[in-house]
Amino acid sequence: MISIAIPSSVVDLGNKRASTQRAGLIGRACAIFRVKDVFIYLDRERKRREGEFLRKILEYMETPQYLRKYLFPIDESLEEVGSLPPLRTPHHPTSAPVEGEIRDGFVVRSTRRGSMIDIGLQRLAWCPIPLPVRKRMTFKIERLSDPPEVTPTSVNGKYWGYRVISTNSGLWTTIKKIRAKGYDFLVGTSKFGRHIGEKERELISSAESIALVFGSPREGLMQILNREGFELEEALDLTLNFVPNQGVETIRTEEAVIVCLSILNYIRRGRNV
Repeated sequence: MISIAIPSSVVDLGNKRASTQRAGLIGRACAIFRVKDVFIYLDRERKRREGEFLRKILEYMETPQYLRKYLFPIDESLEEVGSLPPLRTPHHPTSAPVEGEIRDGFVVRSTRRGSMIDIGLQRLAWCPIPLPVRKRMTFKIERLSDPPEVTPTSVNGKYWGYRVISTNSGLWTTIKKIRAKGYDFLVGTSKFGRHIGEKERELISSAESIALVFGSPREGLMQILNREGFELEEALDLTLNFVPNQGVETIRTEEAVIVCLSILNYIRRGRNV
């Protein structure tokens, strides 16, 4: 299991379309590499608005298209979502439905007899179980009848998108919250970190759950933690330089997310990450 922590200021670009597209690149990378949780921390207190914008874009992107009308009211933060790339994950279906297929749905109505569910078909599906209304759930298509019949189900190992967690906290507090959720190995990214050798590969391969922590576009992890009164070594288990001998002065956060996740994916190949 791999998750990431990113700063709110990653979308502080002064342009809504550019900010949306940058968030889209991060969301797409998370889907490609099966990221479970995306933690958003405030690298500066005044970046709370940016953190909320980033959360909305990432959550909108993760939500199946046919459910967005229920879960996202009209919001100026979402004005440029038409520029987002599609995720094309298993819970974003693009083909005709088949019996046995698993889909996310939204409980539109519910009575003592059962519930009516929108699973992205031309008409609502029927579930013979009373369910809480206005709730997103996962269903299995039992029969493509009229109406289609569905039952609640689990995902059974398929990658079903990421979860966005806004901590509304600085980096140090966010790191503590990540550990409290059971992550056993926290890896920082920095051009001042260690190169990846055999020992580092073994640590990465053996960890059950990894949280990869990224700095901001203007400050690295060391600077952010020092400003908060802490040392990099006491906050993280390992700090790595994923791009030794980089040819540019700085690597953008969205670029670092793609690079670092791809390297972790290669090191942990064969694991259900």
